Amino acid sequence: MLQPIEAFKLSIEKWEGGFQADPADSGNWVEGKLIGTQRGVTPGAWAQFLNRPVRDITPQMMKAISLTDAARVYEQNYYRGPGFNKFTWGPTIDVAADVGWGSGPVRGIKALQLLAGTAVDGVVGPKTVAAHSGWVGHLGPARAVEAFYNWRCGWYRQICLIRPANNKFLKGWLNRAKWQSTSSPWWQAWSAAPSIPAPQPESVPSAPERQAIESIPERDLDAMANKALEALLLVDPTLARALNVLRGLFG
Repeated sequence: MLQPIEAFKLSIEKWEGGFQADPADSGNWVEGKLIGTQRGVTPGAWAQFLNRPVRDITPQMMKAISLTDAARVYEQNYYRGPGFNKFTWGPTIDVAADVGWGSGPVRGIKALQLLAGTAVDGVVGPKTVAAHSGWVGHLGPARAVEAFYNWRCGWYRQICLIRPANNKFLKGWLNRAKWQSTSSPWWQAWSAAPSIPAPQPESVPSAPERQAIESIPERDLDAMANKALEALLLVDPTLARALNVLRGLFG
């Protein structure tokens, strides 16, 4: 099963390009300055992660963001920060966090609440966590993922109707939603069973080794035992003396 940081890296590497400073993207601007975005991380998100004023962020700082940096931003700002870590980690939480990455975490939380049939307030609380757990338990992970996929496609089309300028992004949004469905390599990564090391057979002496042991004269075995007891005396004299008494009784 994918762990959070692995899942976030997978999504970022698949869908987020390198540095871009498209003037039409409002997320690239800071106080009237075109700063740009790197691996899907906006100046605002990077400033939040660094706990610095957003006005301190420069294009050079954005260009230096690595894949690991981006995944750490994702984990802090879009997974733990909004409260997705309160849910039992699973594929639907991965999808909800991804919706939050693109459209704000509140949208991802509301999607989980809507699908689970609980109050839609965008806040992760005990009732939301319990409702989501029950919903996934009832449908099973695969059907829950498909239900989320269908909701996601419908929601993207709806916001394009409300704001036609979004139509230029629709194909990419739908492709990303499709990638997080049960018909994609993403699902294969999620459903793959963890590898369990094969049990190692107990080491036993081979026939030649047994023959060599059995051929040791008794006097040599006795000498070896004496040396072992002498060594043990230096470490644990009490135990050594007790073993020597037992040796005398059963020898």
